[in-house]
Amino acid sequence: MKTILIYLVVVLSSFVSNAAAPSDSTSKHIPYKEWETQYHLKNGIILNYERPGAFDFVTKVPKDMWGYCKYSFNKKSIPGILAIALTSAILINNDQAITDGTRQFCDNIHLVRNSSYNNVFAPKLQGQRVNIISIPQNLNTALYTLGQGYPALLLGGGILYYGIRHHDIRAVSTASQLTESFIAMGIATQVVKRITGRETPIRSTQAGGKWTPFPGFMDYQKNTPKYDAFPSGHLATVICAVTVLSENYPEKKWIKPVGYTLGALVAFSMLNNGVHWAGDYPLAFGIGYGFGKVVAASRKIEGKKTRKSFIFSH
Repeated sequence: MKTILIYLVVVLSSFVSNAAAPSDSTSKHIPYKEWETQYHLKNGIILNYERPGAFDFVTKVPKDMWGYCKYSFNKKSIPGILAIALTSAILINNDQAITDGTRQFCDNIHLVRNSSYNNVFAPKLQGQRVNIISIPQNLNTALYTLGQGYPALLLGGGILYYGIRHHDIRAVSTASQLTESFIAMGIATQVVKRITGRETPIRSTQAGGKWTPFPGFMDYQKNTPKYDAFPSGHLATVICAVTVLSENYPEKKWIKPVGYTLGALVAFSMLNNGVHWAGDYPLAFGIGYGFGKVVAASRKIEGKKTRKSFIFSH
């Protein structure tokens, strides 16, 4: 278990990026401004990329926030908004029963719910140990960890390394998009959490968890699990990563089924360990998916080759 997660992240980044670079990529040095920016896929799709700047993943975040608002509140998004609202209402109304049933099932199959980590890098800062890198010690903890930021950032780091080594602008752009979307998505989820103030199952004082809208800043900081259940940042992170990867590598059809399966397992693990209610998930999915789509669309132009010309569209 100590090495499985890191191994899977490295292998996944290799599979995502492999054969993604233009055919003339070589190991010799090529100036960044001369890297190929157009990709011809086998299905006739053509992707054109802009070369990302070193700090685009930070400077473009405000634009992403505005883009997400426009993406979410337009006529095409109305069915999705209604679906999120309806499923959230149904799940929230049945959250306690869903949580109790899930935990009973996990007890029956002996799936340990307690989080357990081995701290492999915990330096002292001002006399106190700060856990920087922790390795999960059981299956439920490993699944839960997949929704945390650093596995996805490790994946992005692996793709970035591949892109730099092979002069692959698509890989470099994808790595930048992952970081950028995580920042924007993280801000959005934190804002909603601090507005809704829902108790997590493990800290709940009433069935379904108490809602305390707009908790005090210091109250939230000192007792975060009492207020930060809704929506799930872990699930939003997984869905955001899956969306960015699938948008940039549309020819790799396995990304969505594998990614959504991992997302479902992460969601299941958080019901078991008492971090989230099922009702925390629909909005998390919408936030992760929306930011993934907005960020990916801002970095590339997609077109399709016809017999006489190329047709491009954002």
